[in-house]
Amino acid sequence: MGAGLVSACLPVSYVLLVHLFDRGGTDRNDSISIKRRFKGALLSNIFSIAVTAYYLLEYTTTPFHEMGLRLDHWREALLYPFILMNAFYLGQFVMMHIDKTLWHYFGSNNRRNRVPRVLLHPDGSCVGTVGFQFCYTYLFGVFATYLQLTTRHALVPIVAHAICNAQGLPLWLEIANYPKRRDRLTLYSAYSAGFAVFVYLLYTKHGMPAR
Repeated sequence: MGAGLVSACLPVSYVLLVHLFDRGGTDRNDSISIKRRFKGALLSNIFSIAVTAYYLLEYTTTPFHEMGLRLDHWREALLYPFILMNAFYLGQFVMMHIDKTLWHYFGSNNRRNRVPRVLLHPDGSCVGTVGFQFCYTYLFGVFATYLQLTTRHALVPIVAHAICNAQGLPLWLEIANYPKRRDRLTLYSAYSAGFAVFVYLLYTKHGMPAR
């Protein structure tokens, strides 16, 4: 089987394994269901890494290194995406501080997949919602791929994905709902400063782990 066909089958195997492990599950947020899906995802990842390494052996003697599975520069690989993504969400942290919900971010009941209500309003089109989620997922996939190809270190996109998964979309559109002018100015400034630092770090690659 050709490498191209195999690479196309890997994401399909991921979906199949996750659903097979959680067959009969009704609530994906249930703790038992989460554990089952995690096991399926883990098995799929191990399988994908092994298959990819097998095909890479034809071109290199260090397939795991080529996939970014390496231990060198691990500090930079953890620190760079941590600073990068937290800068991107600086306004989000300030918003949670104003709302007095910042402690939720560090608690066990951390709110995930936050999205602006204006975009996912119950009266909105289902097709529009699905289309928006698809575009957002695609754009993040492009971003994660860029980080992987630029740094050649698997930890970088993993850390970036973990932070994005915890924070969701930037809530820029929610700022207008704050009644106090001071809060609105603070949030606009925080978001703008965070975005500026994000672009700077991404453009200059300052702090990126060496390839």
